[in-house]
Amino acid sequence: MRILIADANHQDRQVLREIIYQLDRRIIIETALSARQLFRKLNEWRRTSPPALLFLEFGLPGANVLAVLERIRYFNFSPAPAVFVLSDVSSPDNAELCCKWGAKNFLLKSLPPSTLKYHIGHILLSACQNAQG
Repeated sequence: MRILIADANHQDRQVLREIIYQLDRRIIIETALSARQLFRKLNEWRRTSPPALLFLEFGLPGANVLAVLERIRYFNFSPAPAVFVLSDVSSPDNAELCCKWGAKNFLLKSLPPSTLKYHIGHILLSACQNAQG
């Protein structure tokens, strides 16, 4: 399984990477540090295939998260990556808006590592079950 982490903060990417690898070392993790890198990857996926999961920072520099979600819908990937928006700020309005535009869920970066690991574990399990049909 491939996962993309689109987050400008090195420390946040490392925390996610460590949690994911604790759960399954076979997962291939790609990263994007900016909107430009993310959009380049989105264009590449049109020729190949998208990762199963995309963890997308709400405040990714150079990108409006809704524009990213819209572009993912526009490309009509099959299968489409499951997008989980990550944010430093708890905002029910932002979470609702992101889910309305296609995100599967909205996760807070400030959750305790054990809680974040629990949620990511469920996300990975669900992605594996969906991949198996």
